[in-house]
Amino acid sequence: MADALDLGSSGSNHAGSSPALRTRNLKMNPEEGEHKLQTERKDLENQVEMKVTVPRERVDKALAQATDRLGKDALIPGFRRGKAPPNVVKAFLGKEKIREEALSSLLEETLEEIYQKENLTPLFSPQIKVEQFEEGMPFIFSLTVDPWPEFELPPVEQVKLDLPPPIVTDEDVEKTLFRLRESFATLTQKEGPAESGDVLVIKWRLGEEPWNTQMVELGKEAFLPDFDRNLVGLKAGDSKIAPLELRGEKAEIEIQVVEVKKKEIPPEDDEFAKNFQLSSIEELKEKVKSDLKNYTENEYQKKLKEEFINKYIELIPLEFSERAKNKALENYVDSFKDYLRSSGRTLNDFLRDIGLTEEEWRETVARKQALQTLKEQIVLWKVADERGIEIQEQELREALSEREDADPESVYGSLRRRKALDELFHDWQVSLILSKEKPEEGGEN
Repeated sequence: MADALDLGSSGSNHAGSSPALRTRNLKMNPEEGEHKLQTERKDLENQVEMKVTVPRERVDKALAQATDRLGKDALIPGFRRGKAPPNVVKAFLGKEKIREEALSSLLEETLEEIYQKENLTPLFSPQIKVEQFEEGMPFIFSLTVDPWPEFELPPVEQVKLDLPPPIVTDEDVEKTLFRLRESFATLTQKEGPAESGDVLVIKWRLGEEPWNTQMVELGKEAFLPDFDRNLVGLKAGDSKIAPLELRGEKAEIEIQVVEVKKKEIPPEDDEFAKNFQLSSIEELKEKVKSDLKNYTENEYQKKLKEEFINKYIELIPLEFSERAKNKALENYVDSFKDYLRSSGRTLNDFLRDIGLTEEEWRETVARKQALQTLKEQIVLWKVADERGIEIQEQELREALSEREDADPESVYGSLRRRKALDELFHDWQVSLILSKEKPEEGGEN
């Protein structure tokens, strides 16, 4: 018997690395005939363990096919490509290379049969431990699967939310209008000392590091926390060394003031409204109010939808093994790193901003979010299945054209789940309207 080989969750990704796309309609291999595999199944809490035995005839066939496949591409001295006999191919490539090729292909073929035979849909790639794989002997391996959970979808009417809609006030309009005026501000040279609201161009450095140039608006505290006070009263040409605390450590920052500028904001009048092709400031205020209402309503609907699906998922008892939770965590971390990378940042940049170590973030934030994401994917996929939601080829093609290097299956799953959520959320909103229109029991007809 060969030494046991622990493949972990590596090898071919038979079930996918996430539950984004559920395995569907797996078919039995019609060529196997009487050479069927045998399984011994043990159902655990949230997992299934199996011992699998594959007949030796299929092992020998897999080894022969692997030898043939590898031999077709091998450049063996004295033979034309693909014309060397099997014994020469084996001697040239080595037994282990052929064994690995055969093992990989037979595992992929066998796992599909097992899932069909045992009526299993795995959440993630299974844990596999090969116990025996040798020519002339049965293929024996153990398998641990995290199965797709079985559950019923609750009625959307069971979701109760208390999230009042936002109200746009006159104060909101004035704040937005002021930010608009700020965006049209002009900067003029100032001779006197800097005060709150002024804009300074400074050079700064820590220790003997190279000088950096920075524009700072006093009062905004946008450069460093509690830093602006060091610049109040300085004039162009002034220098200063100020104390500083960075990530809990004391330091000193050397500052040189290059320029001091006064920020002049245009007045709130009809002339300013003309910048927006409007004739009066009152028209501009009405437009700002209308735009704010549209924006806050869109944001409210996004928040409402997010709260809805979170509450809906809470109604469903979903439990997972520790292995599944850890796998979900790793998938979430990988996806989050990809997201950061797309915006030119790294995980270290993000962790520095929030003041956590990677381990702290994983255990306090990422693990919780990963589990919630896993539950949401599973629930929405079931919604899509029950409602027959599919994505048309044109929809998928358009979505792929907007996402460079995107995986088609992943994008398909994302689009399908999004449609499922939209339908579910719509049904919930309709149920709220109907519940308000429904006459009180015992009331007038």
